[in-house]
Amino acid sequence: MNKKSYIWGVLLLFLGIFVWGACLSYDDSIALPVITIDWKYIKDVSDCCCCGDENGNFWASISGIASLIMGILAFLAWRQSIHARLYASFENLYASLLAQQRNLFESSCIIHTLLKTDHTKNTVTTVINGADFSVNIAKDQPVTTNFYNYYRDIVNAYKGQTFDFPTISKIWNDFVSQLVYRANFLNCFKFLYNIIDTIEASELSDKDKALYMERTQALLNQDELLCYYINLIVSSGGYEQRHLATLRKYNFFKDLVNSDLYKDILHSSIASSLKQMMSSDS
Repeated sequence: MNKKSYIWGVLLLFLGIFVWGACLSYDDSIALPVITIDWKYIKDVSDCCCCGDENGNFWASISGIASLIMGILAFLAWRQSIHARLYASFENLYASLLAQQRNLFESSCIIHTLLKTDHTKNTVTTVINGADFSVNIAKDQPVTTNFYNYYRDIVNAYKGQTFDFPTISKIWNDFVSQLVYRANFLNCFKFLYNIIDTIEASELSDKDKALYMERTQALLNQDELLCYYINLIVSSGGYEQRHLATLRKYNFFKDLVNSDLYKDILHSSIASSLKQMMSSDS
């Protein structure tokens, strides 16, 4: 619910209580824009009907309390309707964004890996510590799976070595630069980035935001999570960013951090400062 609307609603409720209390203690008439309420007359009628000052005042108080309760219930119903409309509106937006994001990951540009130049051996080459390193690429595998295999083979070849930001950037950029559909591949992560920021910037409660973050993360397989993880390290320039703080807040990479892939490959190969920037559990 919009916090501003909620505050105004609470203020109006307390204003109504104040006015109601003032009216009960006022003996004369109150002129409103539409009608004139003669509180003294109402009290006199109550006294007559109830045969006694005490009974009259009692039933007048009961009537006032009932009106107050009805006002509170009306306010709560209004508040709930605002929340329901907000939730339904965001759900429609989220479903549309998520469908587009999945279409990107499941497009033919991504589920098959095509390299730019005439790679007769279909390999991607990078340079680590001044030495060339080549990895075979399977054309019939998704780009995300091929990057996982590429990164795993490099880590295994340089076992025990921790990669800093420049090295990770080179590994990523050398792989991505040789893709025919490089822009399509990177757009997958830009779109995912925007979905996460849209959830965080929404007026949903923190509980609802956490549920949407979990839904978004659950649709990504480990290879996609790995690529997003590395892509964020590279795109952040190795520096803290608001988006990274959002990911840590909702523990977005928890499944990746708890996976064998992370324990066997990522944990030992990425500098501690970079891992902590991505996830508080790293």
